[in-house]
Amino acid sequence: MIGLLAAGAVINVAVAWGCMIHAYHNSKPLGPYVPDFVPTADDQNWWKRRSPKGMVPPDAVNEYKYVGYRERRVFGDGPLLNVNPPGTLRELSVRSRAGWPLAGVYCEWFSVADPQGPRGIGRVTRGCFDPASHPATASLSRVVPVIPLTPLFPGFAINTLFYAAVCWLLLFAPFALRRRLRRRRGLCPACAYQVGSSDVCTECGAPVR
Repeated sequence: MIGLLAAGAVINVAVAWGCMIHAYHNSKPLGPYVPDFVPTADDQNWWKRRSPKGMVPPDAVNEYKYVGYRERRVFGDGPLLNVNPPGTLRELSVRSRAGWPLAGVYCEWFSVADPQGPRGIGRVTRGCFDPASHPATASLSRVVPVIPLTPLFPGFAINTLFYAAVCWLLLFAPFALRRRLRRRRGLCPACAYQVGSSDVCTECGAPVR
């Protein structure tokens, strides 16, 4: 049972990461994409609680929805916007949720004004791994900006149980069905030897009933 749950958790995380990679590279948003709409009260409150100290107040929001992935971006004009080369653009706060059938992992990351960072922008992460922060994984940053690591409940637990059940069906259900069919035909469930009404297989000694 523990092994099935562990396998379910691993598959759960792998599917979530796969949904994120697919969203970034191989699919279109679900439904119309509406750029730069006004931040809601929830966006403002989240930004006040979670954004790094010194980030500018947000003035616009973008939201992306894909199969198994949702990302909400809150923007504000950074203090270095007018003194850096084109492409610096704006400070950014991002909330990402990934997983299927429910969102199971979560992360936050922030692009903040930093004169020493690439194009005047640095990155702060919470609940995720930044591939660009380590030379060994820097190439992954060309695939996704971050890798979410924080479990999001109850979705993480439900997804884990779902994938554990799928593993059980694939690994054990066929053998359980085969044993049941053999018993109904009067055969030993272990070796398929004809046993008739005996309670023990006369060939291999396995219990029949």
